[in-house]
Amino acid sequence: MLAKYGTWLQVARGRPRPASTPRHLYVTIKAAVFLLEWYPHPPKVQPKEYIIPLKTHKLTVFLVASITNTISAVKEDALDALKAKVTQAPKPHVTLSASMDTDEESDFVPNVINLEDFELCRGIRERGRMNGKFEILDQNATVKNALVNWEPVFVQFRDANGQLLPVEVSLPPLLDEDDEEAELAAARKGKRKPPADAA
Repeated sequence: MLAKYGTWLQVARGRPRPASTPRHLYVTIKAAVFLLEWYPHPPKVQPKEYIIPLKTHKLTVFLVASITNTISAVKEDALDALKAKVTQAPKPHVTLSASMDTDEESDFVPNVINLEDFELCRGIRERGRMNGKFEILDQNATVKNALVNWEPVFVQFRDANGQLLPVEVSLPPLLDEDDEEAELAAARKGKRKPPADAA
């Protein structure tokens, strides 16, 4: 296939068309090479602001920060969000939540008063997946250098003695249970052993 592609590329750059190359394909390749050589793709414009999902427990708040802002400025925005009344409001659908098997303690977001009550962290990834470990973000770093757009930031609270508590976060599964079962069934399909012939 690569050899054939190389032949087509030579044809498109002005060499005569081999008899084995269909005419319509020859014209298409010639046009594609012309567009790639003379009209290169414009560079992607970097956003001037990042959207930062701030996560703790079962709460997600979306912050918007300029890429030139420091992490300390993001932390101030996070403090305002965590002090908002909505985070301490009674849970809606009390009857529904009472009927479901939920852990009340895991829903509780600690109260914060000032910037010393918590730290902002990023999840450490191994092979593209979070491994359950977190690192505290440098407050002097800029948003552009510390994060990528839409990268989640996690809140790590401090106790009354100023000691860091473990990060508490509930990440929803990427697939519904029905989708997971369908994927498992599709993966198992065709892997069954053939039935033994009856003797």
